[in-house]
Amino acid sequence: MVYHLTERLVRSLEPGPKPYISYDGSGLYLQVTPRGSKLWRVKFAHLGRGHLKSLGEWPGVSLRQARELAESYKRDFRADRILPPEPPSVTFAELAADWQTRFLSGYTQKEADRRKYLLDRFVLPAIGGIPARAVTARDILENVLRPLEMHGKLSTAEKVRSATSMIFRYGVASGQAGGNPARDLAGAIRSSKPVHRPAILDPVGIGRLMNDIRAYDGSPVVSSALCLLPYVFTRPGELRNAEWADMDLKECIWSIPAAKMKMRTPHLVPLSRQAVDILSGLGPLTGSGRFVFPGARTVSKPISDMALGVALRTLGYAQGTICPHGFRAMASTTLNRLGYPSDWIERQLGHCERNGVRAAYNHADWFQDRKRMMQEWADHLDSLAEAARGGTS
Repeated sequence: MVYHLTERLVRSLEPGPKPYISYDGSGLYLQVTPRGSKLWRVKFAHLGRGHLKSLGEWPGVSLRQARELAESYKRDFRADRILPPEPPSVTFAELAADWQTRFLSGYTQKEADRRKYLLDRFVLPAIGGIPARAVTARDILENVLRPLEMHGKLSTAEKVRSATSMIFRYGVASGQAGGNPARDLAGAIRSSKPVHRPAILDPVGIGRLMNDIRAYDGSPVVSSALCLLPYVFTRPGELRNAEWADMDLKECIWSIPAAKMKMRTPHLVPLSRQAVDILSGLGPLTGSGRFVFPGARTVSKPISDMALGVALRTLGYAQGTICPHGFRAMASTTLNRLGYPSDWIERQLGHCERNGVRAAYNHADWFQDRKRMMQEWADHLDSLAEAARGGTS
């Protein structure tokens, strides 16, 4: 270290009309006031901030003592303010990869593939190379969401924002991101109009549909799935991914694990006599495997997400008339018309509480009531089918 002051030089410094400074080195300097006071000061930086400390007045504090005090103070100051090191800087792409590794396994394969596609297609090319801590709400809005909005892809834009927000939320919790800029963009773009799934709602049409489904002569596995769907009216993906381990035909309960549900809470489906008959008939064919409805090419995967829709088209039902998801609207509308409590219907549809704690306890709500409702619903479907064949309801 090179020093510039000596005791002789300090003694020779004369006061001036204004205060002035004479530097020694390593942040130490002597301030000479107009009244002739000679004051020791040390100035230094720590963690990007400047700090100033008075060390006393010469000659009470000599040059040698001032130098020792300055170094001692800086050393002690830094020791008292040791902060944990900054978390390593990761790009948003690295944060997204970390999130996918940890959490995608908790989703159904279809949902996992969808989220990965949204990230790879729309998010990572735009902001993947930016450090996660540096990504701003404007970056996401202008480079990710606005282009989707301009092309009318409003539903996709909201799904992209939601997926991005989920990753940032994990980043904040794991110390890899300083905030969640995607969360602040809720409502920043136009909302998409709700999609109404095509469904058959009139009693005569429902009866004809039930008869046509029973007459389907395609694959026994697809035929059984199509016959079961009106009786349980779950989401098509939940039906396709059904496993024998989740079925209790003796107690007439299908227990769907949380990982397979859209709302990520477990769901109980009471099985009517008709539903149990369908599953019992399918047991000798697929009961030794994992999936209730295995694919034609490999039993390690369920039937494709297009299988039920293709079966309906084969039966002559146009895409705008009924779709696999439309059985839910058919059941909901009809059960409401029949006067069943909306709470029972909503719970049976798997529209659970958004509150995670309540949802964990509510999946069995009104189970006995729903069990009775589901049996009466199955009987009602059968009576409509009989009436459509020309019998009596």
